[in-house]
Amino acid sequence: LRATLQQGQSYTISKYKGQSNLVVTVNEINLSSNPGYADVTLNYGNAVGSPPPTPQPTPLRPTAKPTTSAPTRACGDNVCIVSENNFSCPGDCAAVELRTW
Repeated sequence: LRATLQQGQSYTISKYKGQSNLVVTVNEINLSSNPGYADVTLNYGNAVGSPPPTPQPTPLRPTAKPTTSAPTRACGDNVCIVSENNFSCPGDCAAVELRTW
């Protein structure tokens, strides 16, 4: 433990891990909730971060429906489908044995 901080106070660890300063700031301490919590900000090397999150999620814009079509099957695609046989499409079905139960 390096510091005991109150709400609104900060503590700077100089040259954290031999590099830049790390600043710990206590934004809020709430002991009336269960469990109690502290909201803190860590700033390393005077970094400029993004704004804090809002309580409401950001709505997403809907994306367009995909326009890809269903795959097509045709004689010569090396797949023997039910509408093909070794006579109508020997390239796909020549060595295929179809079993029915």
